[in-house]
Amino acid sequence: MATTGVTYAQGSPDLSIRVLQPERDNLTKTSCRFLETKMTQLLTRNGVVNDMPFNRFVLTAKANVLSKDILAGSPSRISEKMELAFIIGDAVENIWYGSHVLYLTGVGLNEEQALQNAIKSIKVNDSDLNAFVQQSKTRIVDYYLSNASSIMQEADALVSEERYDEALYMLALIPSACGDVYESAQNKMQVINKRRIDLESEHLLSQAKAEWAKNPNASGAAAVFPFISAINPRAQCFPNVALFLDEVTTKLIADEEREWAFKIKQYEDDIAREKREFDAQQKREATKVEIRKKEIDAARQVAMEYARNQPDVIYKTVLLW
Repeated sequence: MATTGVTYAQGSPDLSIRVLQPERDNLTKTSCRFLETKMTQLLTRNGVVNDMPFNRFVLTAKANVLSKDILAGSPSRISEKMELAFIIGDAVENIWYGSHVLYLTGVGLNEEQALQNAIKSIKVNDSDLNAFVQQSKTRIVDYYLSNASSIMQEADALVSEERYDEALYMLALIPSACGDVYESAQNKMQVINKRRIDLESEHLLSQAKAEWAKNPNASGAAAVFPFISAINPRAQCFPNVALFLDEVTTKLIADEEREWAFKIKQYEDDIAREKREFDAQQKREATKVEIRKKEIDAARQVAMEYARNQPDVIYKTVLLW
């Protein structure tokens, strides 16, 4: 299996479709790569990006060699005529949103070269090919508009089960072309990610306190530090971190305190640096709109990391198309 795509460095994607080209019997890995490049160019041309792993919406292609002829000459060459079907669909629900067939001819010194030359001849500016992509985009947007309520409800259900990353991923897939639905999803992502940060940080603080309760000494202090260091400075419980650190510090004996104080100083310096960077960033961004965008981007990164760690069951569906 091979996947490819492009990512816009800034802004939100109009719509995300994943290029997914399974290794089929009649296409070599090299030919697949040529085809993936063409498909990526086609999506990019139509304002589509693939910045979300494990995306349910995919563009794939099926090749069928119709004939092979040997052309006379020195050296002799091979001419291959092929039928290439592009398909865009939902690999989760196994629904096609559109397909388009091209008939191509390639000539080369061998069958592989002929096949590659046929693929190279694909014109990504072909009006019918681009119309197929645009029609599929419209149907995908219609899917989200029609299912907006159930998507939001499912995201809420996932949050109630503390499956925050999965909820963020589901919402991150909604394209900006969905207008108000997209804005609602972005707002919900911002809220969910803040809740995720707060609960994870609270859990880390509880773990730190439990470690300290077991060993209120230098060894225990060393054990709590990894938990404390992982707490987000913007978490709701963060003021309690300072109180807990004061408690630890006052209980350490003098020689232990020196080592602990050094760690605290490093920690405070790190926090102070992060706060300075955060404050400077806020000043640079200047507006609430930019700050909101930054928070949503952070939530989107959580969603992407969740997606990267999922088994690719979608591949099996696409292989059957």
